[in-house]
Amino acid sequence: MYVAKTNSTNSALAALLKEKELPDGFTLYTYYQTAGRGQVGNKWESEKGQNLLMSTLIRPKDLPISEHFILSEIVALALKDVLDRYTDDIRIKWPNDIYWKDKKISGTLIENSFSGSTIRSCIAGIGLNLNQTVFVSDAPNPISLKQITGQEYDKRKVLEEIMERLAYYKQQLVEGHEQDIRNLYAQHLYRKEGWHEWVADGKSFQARIKEVKADGQLVLEMTDGQTRGFYFKEVVHGGLKN
Repeated sequence: MYVAKTNSTNSALAALLKEKELPDGFTLYTYYQTAGRGQVGNKWESEKGQNLLMSTLIRPKDLPISEHFILSEIVALALKDVLDRYTDDIRIKWPNDIYWKDKKISGTLIENSFSGSTIRSCIAGIGLNLNQTVFVSDAPNPISLKQITGQEYDKRKVLEEIMERLAYYKQQLVEGHEQDIRNLYAQHLYRKEGWHEWVADGKSFQARIKEVKADGQLVLEMTDGQTRGFYFKEVVHGGLKN
């Protein structure tokens, strides 16, 4: 469903969902968003008409709340697959940003609703920088596909490609391939290999990624061999404007 303008695709889809029942895969998208939302209240900058801004409804079947993170993983993998068609060096920055080298090209906001101990529905909001060439806000390290390749992109075509890949991963989930999805996600993590600087509780330290658990917890191995788990916003990559 295309809308010419909205404050936030996630908010618009959530409001629509309150009015009527919507099917799995229902997608609301725009090229002009006036108050886009990122994780933990961050704003998402997008120049009018230049980027793809979309929210899609996912209705998982019997997915326990404790395994909610796999929804972030399938969205991130779908985005990576599509961007891999146009450029190299695409990685997934935990939990679900998409990076080209050390620059952020896409962000995702996942909002779940629950029924008992399972997830009833998930709204996955995606902001993908396609054709914008000047970023004026204080958003950290943004980049667009056009800045990378010098080419202009058909936003509707990219949307269709994302939906095709997302449908693929949703089917993988239905067929019980959760571990394959998690392994693939882990394989494509940003700074997956080697020791890197991290910051937690205001302190900087060296660590390497050991694993990401089913609930999204990032487990880091310290230089002394100890491991420590972190949830979103409890730890950030050092040397980056996160």
